[in-house]
Amino acid sequence: METAPKLTFKYGWDERDEVETPMKGCRSDGIVCCGDGKSYCVSLFRQGQIYEAIALQYFNAILQSGLTH
Repeated sequence: METAPKLTFKYGWDERDEVETPMKGCRSDGIVCCGDGKSYCVSLFRQGQIYEAIALQYFNAILQSGLTH
């Protein structure tokens, strides 16, 4: 029977992470270990975090281009 993948973090998880991770909206040191021995590095993002980052970059590009007039 294959075991379910397990998510761990390279730098661990403590009480500080409980508070800071939701505020930051992301965590980039995730490791998923699969039952077959393979492991994968993963980044986790709060839902909407990527959209917000792209929208902010787009907005800043418009402001810098002078197309706001």
